Amino acid sequence: MDETSLLADLASPDASQRRAAFRLVFQSHGPELRGFLQRAGAGPETDDLLQETFLRAYRALASRPPTTLRAWLFGIARNLLIDHARRRERQGKVFRLLPPQEAPVEGQDPERAARVRAGLAGLGSEERLLLLQRYGAATPLRELAAASDCTERTVRNRLQRALEHLTTSMLRSSGANL
Repeated sequence: MDETSLLADLASPDASQRRAAFRLVFQSHGPELRGFLQRAGAGPETDDLLQETFLRAYRALASRPPTTLRAWLFGIARNLLIDHARRRERQGKVFRLLPPQEAPVEGQDPERAARVRAGLAGLGSEERLLLLQRYGAATPLRELAAASDCTERTVRNRLQRALEHLTTSMLRSSGANL
């Protein structure tokens, strides 16, 4: 089923048609969102945040239907991650939106991967999530703009700043003089 038909079914007055369409949304976008949440460092809370993403999406269908499903879902997941991190910080618990230590991908330099993880640790959560969405989940600029309710140019500018901050953070974590 194409996205236009799926969006129409999600807006249907027939509840069973809406539920069936939403099941398809979950099946097609759930694994990718789970991967994003895991790469963002949600750890044991990954499945809870995934469930909450889809719950909020389902509840919001009537009041704020999406124009692009993928961007809309990633926007909800991103906002949940940020809210969750803030809540954990207020509770005095450590919750880092950071990719977990992973075995290196074949052909990937493990030292470089460690430097990137250390560099990401030095960024704010919003910059870190933006970089993970763009480069970790290969989210197109158009979808990032839609999820953030801003223009593609704004997203490009934010990515540019985040990459500059990542470079600085990586240099600091490696002990290089700036």
